[in-house]
Amino acid sequence: MKITIIGAGIVGLATGWFLRADGHDVTIIDRATPGSGCSKGNAGLVSPSEIFPLARPDTVFSVPGMLFDPLGPLTIRWRHLIHLPGWLTRFIWAARPRNFLSGTEKIARLNGLVVSAHETMMEQSGAAHLYRRGGYLEVFRTDAGESKAKSFLPLYKRHNVSVEVLDGDTVKRMEPALHDDIRGAFHFTDALYTVDPYRLCLHLAEQFTQQGGKIVQQEVTAIQPSKSGEPSGTISEGVTTPADRVIVATGAWSKNLLATIGVRAPLDTERGYHLMLPVPGVTVRHPIVFSERNFIATPMAEGLRLAGTVEFGGLEAEPNFKRAIVLHALAAKYLPGLKHDRASSWMGFRPTLPDFLPAIGSIPGGSNVYYAFGHHHLGLTQSAATGRIMADLIGDRPTPIDITAYDLRRFGGVAS
Repeated sequence: MKITIIGAGIVGLATGWFLRADGHDVTIIDRATPGSGCSKGNAGLVSPSEIFPLARPDTVFSVPGMLFDPLGPLTIRWRHLIHLPGWLTRFIWAARPRNFLSGTEKIARLNGLVVSAHETMMEQSGAAHLYRRGGYLEVFRTDAGESKAKSFLPLYKRHNVSVEVLDGDTVKRMEPALHDDIRGAFHFTDALYTVDPYRLCLHLAEQFTQQGGKIVQQEVTAIQPSKSGEPSGTISEGVTTPADRVIVATGAWSKNLLATIGVRAPLDTERGYHLMLPVPGVTVRHPIVFSERNFIATPMAEGLRLAGTVEFGGLEAEPNFKRAIVLHALAAKYLPGLKHDRASSWMGFRPTLPDFLPAIGSIPGGSNVYYAFGHHHLGLTQSAATGRIMADLIGDRPTPIDITAYDLRRFGGVAS
């Protein structure tokens, strides 16, 4: 079967890998080089424990403060507010306690596939050297941080998340660089991480092409769905590329592409920042989430990466790199002696739907157009599982989980 995937980020590449392994004729098209967008600068975690949607009651109550703290862990740019009323309305609805619990269950269901799917992809593609095992830590240094973190333990247990509760002394033995005032931590033992997300993307792209897949650097401006059994097509720089199936996996740009076939998706973007420290001055052995400020330090091949802030500001506004730079001062409260020599900043666009579930499925009506986007800050985590599901959908096989919850029709229909 001839398949075109629009998008060469980690989700598109993983989907291409699984489809090519099934023997399909697969072409990936993207306006940029593989992995050079949001996939390049993520925190590197493959974490089945990340089961809680950002749409939850405590986040809703903090929305007013987001408008007045441009350097906070989560903020909204004033000028972007005019684009958010519909999105925020859905977000607030998804954050109701009952809906939060339902959303948690749906993320946990998908996350139950992620480790095995990544292991399959890494072993078959020869990417094992880019992954590390051993899990990650979520540390807390205040009574409030510890209390809030432990309030989620019953939900972790309900959804079979592997977590160990550690005291401060144990944490210090695992991570001697941490401050002496660390009260304790969670150790999420099943998680993987990559020491270089960008190299992982490049490796998958290289292996994909060596196995007969094609990657084309062009900007796709529209989709032409099938009619009367004819193949679908994409319009790229004025050229129509026929295919039996088209998969939209363009991340934050998926909304505009789907609109060309009359499909609406309430998609916005979490603008994510990172600060890369090539000479951090401290040794970190595991990825560490700092619970009170909700960002992460990940040891990578090129140094220590601080990442994880969220900013709603759309695709056009200039980056506010102060949001990245401030991460050093915040991390230094946990990691005394942390240096910032030759530090560099980055910003990328995470595609985010208001209920913080991804969009995985197909357009009804026989259009032969499929979609896989909206993974927000779980793009790397859920990429291989999404690729496996898409291969099953295309192959007309039962999917490993019921994917009804991720269908765009949950927003009241897909036709505009």
